Amino acid sequence: MGVASYLEDDLTRFLEATQTLSVFGPPSPPRHHCPFCGKSFEDRRRLSQHLFSSHHGDRPVLLIAGREPDQTSTIRQRLHTDQFAIENCSAMRVRVNGVWQKDMALHAVALRLSQERDAVVELELVNRFDEVATPVYQSYRLMLRIPEKTSIDAVDHAFIEYLATGMPRMEQIAAFLQDSRCTGVVSDYADALGSYVRGLLVKDQAIGTGVTLRPAEADELYGAALEALKGFHRPLTSVICGLIRFAFNDFGFTDWPSGFRRLDRCNAIASRYTSCGRQRLCGWDQTRLLSSRCGSSAQHTRSEIGRPSTSTGWRDKGYGDEGTQAQRNGLGCCPSG
Repeated sequence: MGVASYLEDDLTRFLEATQTLSVFGPPSPPRHHCPFCGKSFEDRRRLSQHLFSSHHGDRPVLLIAGREPDQTSTIRQRLHTDQFAIENCSAMRVRVNGVWQKDMALHAVALRLSQERDAVVELELVNRFDEVATPVYQSYRLMLRIPEKTSIDAVDHAFIEYLATGMPRMEQIAAFLQDSRCTGVVSDYADALGSYVRGLLVKDQAIGTGVTLRPAEADELYGAALEALKGFHRPLTSVICGLIRFAFNDFGFTDWPSGFRRLDRCNAIASRYTSCGRQRLCGWDQTRLLSSRCGSSAQHTRSEIGRPSTSTGWRDKGYGDEGTQAQRNGLGCCPSG
């Protein structure tokens, strides 16, 4: 036996003890195995296709009136059970005001949400799409602040009593918010009305109104008021939201009239000169366009509906002859949405 045969026999014995001998030739291409079911594939592309088609888990989703809410949301309007839907969910946990509830089906959760008026509801949704895969989780925190119609009407009347004056002051806003009619669940609605009036005063910077904030902070107050009030379908909130959007030069809501004819007419005219009504105009261009279409009084119209006047008072900004009948009756007598 030669040296070569001796070395070959040692190598053969080593391979036999450590691994299976393969046929001489080029190595076979590596296989890609599925971590869930163990199937193997020739390349990563086919493995990815297999994972997406056989082991793909969608995120569980809560839908309210056809839309997914933010992870933390405030609901200010009463909803019906058929407006709630949950998709891609195999299990859920529900906590109401910090107390975990017993196992609840979807219809039971929808019924509970439609009945609550002042509560914090937390949902933890789970989608166990595969026995060996990690489940997909999604959580929501819903703060339900749904006042009764009579409570909102009372706040509207308090708003007229305290703030429908020639030039309101900051202390009048504080007195309005401290009124007993503006406390409780309806306080969010009252705070939004107060933010709107604060925004007007901050923007105008009139002497004697008690304003200490800078004019640039008016937009933040306007935005907070608009975000809260746009969910209330009432004459007063429609007028205020229309005025705020007009102050933002946002003319894309002509399909939702405010009920104040002069404001709606100006919005309709200005929207023709913007792209889909969403392009904002500077104040000078806006005044020039309105003047060319509405006549010589357009500039006066814009200043009148954009801020309160010391001579005519707030009642003329939606409570006068150009308002709807509901507005003339106090803007609080129409059923809420």
